[in-house]
Amino acid sequence: TAGTKIIKVCGITTPEDALVACQSGANLIGTIFAEKSKRKVTKEQATSVVQAVRTFGERNVRMEIPQKADNGGKSPIASLVSTAHMLEDCARRPLVVGVFQNQSFDFIQEMVKDCGLDLVQLHGKEGMTVANAKHCGVPVIRVVDIEVDAKTSKAIEGVSA
Repeated sequence: TAGTKIIKVCGITTPEDALVACQSGANLIGTIFAEKSKRKVTKEQATSVVQAVRTFGERNVRMEIPQKADNGGKSPIASLVSTAHMLEDCARRPLVVGVFQNQSFDFIQEMVKDCGLDLVQLHGKEGMTVANAKHCGVPVIRVVDIEVDAKTSKAIEGVSA
Protein backbone atom coordinates (compact mmCIF):
# COMPACT_ATOMS: atom_id res chain seq x y z
CA THR A 1 0.00 0.00 0.00
CA ALA A 2 2.90 2.35 -0.60
CA GLY A 3 1.63 5.88 -0.95
CA THR A 4 -1.79 5.12 0.49
CA LYS A 5 -2.45 7.16 3.58
CA ILE A 6 -5.62 7.93 5.40
CA ILE A 7 -5.36 10.10 8.48
CA LYS A 8 -8.14 9.95 11.06
CA VAL A 9 -8.35 12.35 13.97
CA CYS A 10 -10.79 11.03 16.54
CA GLY A 11 -12.53 12.44 19.58
CA ILE A 12 -13.53 15.72 17.93
CA THR A 13 -16.23 17.50 19.92
CA THR A 14 -16.34 21.05 18.52
CA PRO A 15 -16.50 22.68 15.08
CA GLU A 16 -13.31 24.60 15.91
CA ASP A 17 -11.36 21.41 16.62
CA ALA A 18 -12.79 19.84 13.46
CA LEU A 19 -11.48 22.73 11.37
CA VAL A 20 -8.02 22.47 12.94
CA ALA A 21 -7.97 18.75 12.08
CA CYS A 22 -9.13 19.48 8.50
CA GLN A 23 -6.53 22.22 8.06
CA SER A 24 -3.87 19.83 9.35
CA GLY A 25 -4.66 17.32 6.61
CA ALA A 26 -6.98 14.82 8.29
CA ASN A 27 -9.06 12.74 5.88
CA LEU A 28 -11.43 11.40 8.53
CA ILE A 29 -12.84 13.35 11.45
CA GLY A 30 -14.11 11.08 14.23
CA THR A 31 -16.98 11.92 16.54
CA ILE A 32 -17.53 9.45 19.36
CA PHE A 33 -20.99 8.24 20.35
CA ALA A 34 -19.75 5.39 22.57
CA GLU A 35 -21.34 5.69 26.01
CA LYS A 36 -18.15 5.18 28.05
CA SER A 37 -16.01 7.74 26.22
CA LYS A 38 -14.93 10.99 27.87
CA ARG A 39 -15.26 12.58 24.41
CA LYS A 40 -18.80 11.36 23.74
CA VAL A 41 -20.77 13.88 21.66
CA THR A 42 -24.43 14.79 21.64
CA LYS A 43 -26.44 14.78 18.43
CA GLU A 44 -26.17 18.58 18.37
CA GLN A 45 -22.39 18.55 18.80
CA ALA A 46 -21.95 15.96 16.04
CA THR A 47 -24.20 17.93 13.70
CA SER A 48 -22.09 21.07 14.30
CA VAL A 49 -18.91 19.12 13.56
CA VAL A 50 -20.44 17.72 10.35
CA GLN A 51 -21.47 21.21 9.22
CA ALA A 52 -17.97 22.59 9.86
CA VAL A 53 -16.31 19.72 7.95
CA ARG A 54 -18.72 20.08 5.04
CA THR A 55 -18.04 23.83 4.86
CA PHE A 56 -14.30 23.17 4.86
CA GLY A 57 -14.69 20.54 2.11
CA GLU A 58 -16.94 22.82 0.07
CA ARG A 59 -19.90 20.47 0.10
CA ASN A 60 -23.34 20.57 1.67
CA VAL A 61 -24.42 16.93 1.55
CA ARG A 62 -23.15 13.55 2.69
CA MET A 63 -20.31 12.22 0.57
CA GLU A 64 -21.41 9.21 -1.49
CA ILE A 65 -18.84 6.46 -1.14
CA PRO A 66 -19.08 3.74 -3.82
CA GLN A 67 -19.86 0.28 -2.49
CA LYS A 68 -17.90 -2.54 -4.02
CA ALA A 69 -20.20 -5.35 -5.05
CA ASP A 70 -17.70 -8.19 -5.35
CA ASN A 71 -14.00 -8.53 -4.72
CA GLY A 72 -13.62 -10.18 -8.14
CA GLY A 73 -11.84 -13.23 -6.74
CA LYS A 74 -9.08 -11.09 -5.22
CA SER A 75 -7.29 -12.21 -2.11
CA PRO A 76 -8.46 -10.59 1.14
CA ILE A 77 -5.30 -8.44 1.21
CA ALA A 78 -5.76 -7.27 -2.39
CA SER A 79 -9.39 -6.47 -1.61
CA LEU A 80 -8.35 -4.51 1.48
CA VAL A 81 -5.78 -2.52 -0.51
CA SER A 82 -8.38 -1.79 -3.20
CA THR A 83 -10.85 -0.58 -0.57
CA ALA A 84 -8.17 1.58 1.07
CA HIS A 85 -7.40 3.24 -2.29
CA MET A 86 -11.11 3.88 -2.88
CA LEU A 87 -11.51 5.39 0.58
CA GLU A 88 -8.42 7.54 0.11
CA ASP A 89 -9.86 8.87 -3.17
CA CYS A 90 -13.19 9.69 -1.50
CA ALA A 91 -11.49 11.30 1.51
CA ARG A 92 -9.72 14.01 -0.49
CA ARG A 93 -12.38 16.17 1.13
CA PRO A 94 -12.64 15.29 4.82
CA LEU A 95 -15.33 12.84 5.88
CA VAL A 96 -16.99 12.57 9.29
CA VAL A 97 -16.97 9.19 11.00
CA GLY A 98 -19.34 8.34 13.85
CA VAL A 99 -17.71 5.93 16.30
CA PHE A 100 -20.09 3.50 18.02
CA GLN A 101 -19.60 0.70 20.50
CA ASN A 102 -22.23 -1.97 21.14
CA GLN A 103 -25.13 0.37 20.35
CA SER A 104 -28.35 -0.52 18.57
CA PHE A 105 -28.49 -0.24 14.82
CA ASP A 106 -31.63 1.88 15.19
CA PHE A 107 -29.58 4.39 17.20
CA ILE A 108 -26.69 4.25 14.72
CA GLN A 109 -28.99 4.79 11.75
CA GLU A 110 -30.71 7.69 13.57
CA MET A 111 -27.37 9.41 14.22
CA VAL A 112 -26.24 8.83 10.61
CA LYS A 113 -29.43 10.38 9.28
CA ASP A 114 -29.86 13.21 11.79
CA CYS A 115 -26.20 14.28 11.98
CA GLY A 116 -25.21 13.60 8.36
CA LEU A 117 -22.35 11.19 9.11
CA ASP A 118 -20.38 9.97 6.08
CA LEU A 119 -19.09 6.73 7.65
CA VAL A 120 -19.60 4.60 10.75
CA GLN A 121 -16.86 2.94 12.78
CA LEU A 122 -17.89 -0.05 14.88
CA HIS A 123 -15.66 -0.45 17.89
CA GLY A 124 -17.48 -3.07 19.95
CA LYS A 125 -18.64 -6.65 19.67
CA GLU A 126 -20.98 -6.06 16.74
CA GLY A 127 -19.20 -8.62 14.57
CA MET A 128 -18.11 -8.54 10.96
CA THR A 129 -21.39 -9.66 9.40
CA VAL A 130 -23.18 -6.44 10.35
CA ALA A 131 -20.33 -4.10 9.45
CA ASN A 132 -21.94 -2.78 6.28
CA ALA A 133 -24.11 -0.01 4.87
CA LYS A 134 -27.19 -2.25 4.95
CA HIS A 135 -27.14 -2.26 8.76
CA CYS A 136 -25.68 1.19 9.41
CA GLY A 137 -26.94 3.34 6.53
CA VAL A 138 -23.45 4.32 5.31
CA PRO A 139 -20.19 2.44 4.70
CA VAL A 140 -18.56 0.98 7.81
CA ILE A 141 -15.05 0.78 9.20
CA ARG A 142 -14.71 -2.15 11.58
CA VAL A 143 -12.12 -2.15 14.35
CA VAL A 144 -10.56 -5.57 14.76
CA ASP A 145 -8.60 -6.32 17.90
CA ILE A 146 -5.81 -8.81 17.33
CA GLU A 147 -5.03 -11.02 20.27
CA VAL A 148 -1.37 -11.84 20.82
CA ASP A 149 0.03 -14.90 22.53
CA ALA A 150 1.95 -13.67 25.59
CA LYS A 151 4.64 -16.35 25.20
CA THR A 152 5.34 -16.08 21.47
CA SER A 153 4.23 -12.48 20.79
CA LYS A 154 2.46 -13.80 17.68
CA ALA A 155 -1.14 -13.21 16.66
CA ILE A 156 -3.56 -15.89 17.78
CA GLU A 157 -5.26 -17.43 14.76
CA GLY A 158 -8.98 -18.06 14.57
CA VAL A 159 -10.04 -15.10 16.70
CA SER A 160 -13.26 -13.62 15.38
CA ALA A 161 -14.22 -9.98 15.77
